[in-house]
Amino acid sequence: MAVTLAHGVARRVALLPPLATDPTSRWRLDVDELEAAITAATRLIIVNTPHNPTGTVLDDQELAAIARLCLEHDLIAVTDEVYEHLIYEGTHRPLATFPGMRERTVTADHDELTKNREGGLHHRRIQARAEDSWERNAEQVAEQVEAEARKQNPELVLLTGDVRMVALVRESVNEQTAALLHVLESGGRAEGVHEEAFQEEVHRVFAQHRLRRREDVVDRYHAQEGRDAAVVVGVGDVLEALRRGQVEEVLVTESTMRANSPLATRQVWVGPEAVQVGADADEVRALGVDEPEQVGADVALGRLVLATDAGVTVIDDAALDVPDEVAALLRWDDDSTPAQSGYTMSRDISEGRRRSTPA
Repeated sequence: MAVTLAHGVARRVALLPPLATDPTSRWRLDVDELEAAITAATRLIIVNTPHNPTGTVLDDQELAAIARLCLEHDLIAVTDEVYEHLIYEGTHRPLATFPGMRERTVTADHDELTKNREGGLHHRRIQARAEDSWERNAEQVAEQVEAEARKQNPELVLLTGDVRMVALVRESVNEQTAALLHVLESGGRAEGVHEEAFQEEVHRVFAQHRLRRREDVVDRYHAQEGRDAAVVVGVGDVLEALRRGQVEEVLVTESTMRANSPLATRQVWVGPEAVQVGADADEVRALGVDEPEQVGADVALGRLVLATDAGVTVIDDAALDVPDEVAALLRWDDDSTPAQSGYTMSRDISEGRRRSTPA
């Protein structure tokens, strides 16, 4: 139910029943079936041990297999261990105690989460335990969100769910993650969530973020352009700056999406590695490539963007009036960085002059 409300798809793996020929046999995990259920889209594994209603307790071998699959496929484990103190046979061991699993396991405990009207000391104690559980769960979620933010380095993190839990998670995350959070009002786990409204809000938030990001990149580009620093323009100089690892963001106009754009029709030579690029075959051979290949400049640019972890922003034609309709914001520059009208790779790619070095 929770997976469905979170807009996920659950793939259930049933336990194997006890063997009729072995009176000591118990309900067991089918590790092969669990592994077969994992796909490229899988994000987490939900585990219930001690199990309800069978009462079986997964042993170390079964838990080690789950831990192995989580590590191999970079999955999060959500463990329901609310019956950890109600064990008739075997010994319960938390999955989080296995190597590498502490930072990727979210564990449910046995505290009551139901809100009750106050009715004496006993009820107030239950209420306090419920409050503590809310806060502990929020802290666990916050830790996982922070870990994913450090790993994925997103520009935006969408948060939805129970109103109170969302507020607690926002209070629990660190300052860097909090700056990325955007709360979706139309989502959540309660019944009656309108899926179409939720998707519309997600698309609207993404569109607004893209617009703000585009405006910010254009403003930064024009500010640097006015100082004649930290920007390069034209296919040749942008490719050279990418090859050197200088580029933070590539700016291309909407016109470059055309099949006959300067970026698509210009040809360059490349080797098997993204940084092996040049205006002619001899330049690439000088980089150690025996058999250079000729490709479109747009292909070479895309390979370099991925290899150097640069960003790409598509902007209006009117916002960028430069050769070849492509420019770049730099992470850093020096005296060997080409001027905005200069070239480094070849006159065949970008015409102009080099930046002169002061005497």
